[in-house]
Amino acid sequence: LIVFVPFAINLVWIGLFYHSLQQASQWIREENKEGATIIAVTRCIGLLNQFIFHGAEFIGSGATEAAGRNLNADTDNLFACFAVLKAKAQNDTELGGIIDKLRLNLEARMKDIRELEPHYKAQTFVADMSNTLPENFCQNTGNDITILLAGLNEKERHFGRTMELIEIERKRIRLIATIGLICNFFIAFAIVILFKKHITSRVSILVRNAKTLADGSRRSEVVAGTDELSALNAELATVRAQLASSSAFRHTLMQMIASNIQAPLLSCGHSMERLERSGYSGDDERCRKQLRSLKMATNACMRLVDDLLLLESLETGQLHIDGQPHDIADVVASAIELLASLATIKELTLSNLVTSHIVRFDRNRIQQVLVNLLANAIKFSPAASTIKIESKIIGKRLRLSITDQGQGLEKSVRARLFQKFYQTVSGKQAGGTGLGLAISKLIVEAHGGSIGVDSTPGEGATFWFDLNN
Repeated sequence: LIVFVPFAINLVWIGLFYHSLQQASQWIREENKEGATIIAVTRCIGLLNQFIFHGAEFIGSGATEAAGRNLNADTDNLFACFAVLKAKAQNDTELGGIIDKLRLNLEARMKDIRELEPHYKAQTFVADMSNTLPENFCQNTGNDITILLAGLNEKERHFGRTMELIEIERKRIRLIATIGLICNFFIAFAIVILFKKHITSRVSILVRNAKTLADGSRRSEVVAGTDELSALNAELATVRAQLASSSAFRHTLMQMIASNIQAPLLSCGHSMERLERSGYSGDDERCRKQLRSLKMATNACMRLVDDLLLLESLETGQLHIDGQPHDIADVVASAIELLASLATIKELTLSNLVTSHIVRFDRNRIQQVLVNLLANAIKFSPAASTIKIESKIIGKRLRLSITDQGQGLEKSVRARLFQKFYQTVSGKQAGGTGLGLAISKLIVEAHGGSIGVDSTPGEGATFWFDLNN
């Protein structure tokens, strides 16, 4: 219906418009034809007047040679003009009859003059003939002009009617064009309304369903119809169901890790601590090294399990954020104190430029973010370099930044740096799980803030995050 109705209306409009153009073209051709005929008739009238003058001159001068040449030239021009008029009056029998009559009159008049020419030269014509012949010649030719003028007047009246018809067609064309434009405007407006109702609204539903795809608790909206949009929405619903199933499986897996893996690891850790406190060191140095390696591996597994459980809680929105007023300078100082020994090993200088700001946040979680960012800066900074920790107010937010003097990061690396399990080449060599930055991002976003990195390859990197001030 959206296609057929505009097509039918425009087909009718174009048909009417084309018909009017054809009619106007026909009247214009008629106008040009009649205009050319009027010009030819006007020229014939002028030549007849000239013929009267030269004929009277020829008779009155006694048929001199010069007057004869002028009269012959006028005669030739008149016959040529009559031929042109005859050609233009092929479909006009009335004008064609007039032209034939005038040609016969002209031939008879010239015949009379040629017959009397010897008498003129011999001066043997009677006196009354010399008085009446020019008068009769002029009168007869004048009658021809009158006949031609009557035909000219008729042509001019017809020409005027043609001009009126052309003007009518012009008005009709303008009217049809205006009506067509108005109709197309309303058609376009109606199509926009229908498009918005039947297409845009359904696309909006698809967008909303896509944005909430990962939210398994929310039911997807229905897209009516049987076209590609409804099929795409059905695919989105299938994907939503699969994601919900995957999320449930992941949650079950995390619960299994918490109950079946975390507990044995904790037990192993406590057993090794009791073994060390009991004074057991073993007689073999190899046994002592293995005990230390086992303890380190157990602690690494515990940290990985803790990170996975924390990541699960953050992604599902189950982690409680205890937002209380704290001085950010105290939290930064605590994070620096925790990592001071690592910085000392590499002879790094931790420059704390953070000023006192009271902000509402979860102290333990923000401290965890600071420790993650500081640990990365220490890990990738060259020995004997400086790491700056700064704070500043940007609008209504407090920004904390940690700047190192390392190798910097490429743009392609920065785009993926906060994804789960993503590690750079140097990060893999330094060890780690690839979860620290992903967890930091989720913690900051849970506080309503944002996190990012600014870096130029070869000039170090600045990791920053914002909190609502």
